[in-house]
Amino acid sequence: GMEVYDPCCGSGGLLIKCELVMEEKMMLRSKKKYAPLQLHGQEFTPATWAMSKMNMVIHDMEGDIEIGDTLKNPKFKVKNKLKIFDRVVANPMWNQGKD
Repeated sequence: GMEVYDPCCGSGGLLIKCELVMEEKMMLRSKKKYAPLQLHGQEFTPATWAMSKMNMVIHDMEGDIEIGDTLKNPKFKVKNKLKIFDRVVANPMWNQGKD
């Protein structure tokens, strides 16, 4: 299936929403067989990373969620170059303070 990446995935909600929307569209088109999205994400905060892993399990989805700083240490590479995904999604970080 299509590979979707969220570089700052937080609790994984946006990745999960992508899969749910695709499932809904496939049902509306009466397609019973389709390749599920391949979900990938990276999260900096350990507690939030753990939540994203748990969120995938709760929603019965599989996702490759890595921990670490996306800008300083991107985890998704191919032959030492950044991996190219079919789609990249991200939410703005609304809860960041103004410094």
